[in-house]
Amino acid sequence: MLARLHLPRSIPAALAAAIAACGAGATADLNPVATPYVVTVRNYQFLPADLAAPPGATVLFRNDDDYDHWLMSAAAPGQYVEAPVGGVALDLYLPARSEQPFQLPATAAVGTVVPYFCWLVRNAMMDQGTITIAPPAAAASAPPGTAPAR
Repeated sequence: MLARLHLPRSIPAALAAAIAACGAGATADLNPVATPYVVTVRNYQFLPADLAAPPGATVLFRNDDDYDHWLMSAAAPGQYVEAPVGGVALDLYLPARSEQPFQLPATAAVGTVVPYFCWLVRNAMMDQGTITIAPPAAAASAPPGTAPAR
């Protein structure tokens, strides 16, 4: 004959609370990144074309197109050769209708201009975007998605 196990009422309640707590943060990763620095890719264009952001900032790249994009930093403006610029190496795959964060290095030098392009559709998307590394005060005072006053 099996003996019946009697547990204090507080143990099942504590176990239920612990199990519920395990899933409490499960949706946190589904929330978008909160940042004033956003670049939208739409209809073969980067909006804005030039974004000012301080070193260490997170830039959210949003793909509003029905096709994928693969963004890469360019060796120089007008070149479609992937290369880091001033220690900033953008290499970001964006599936259709998605968004991905990219963190600028905290060591990025103010004044650095990082041109980037879409490697997948570079023949159709001849315009490049740029990220200008701006002083924190200038980037904060500029409206989101704009270059700082020069």
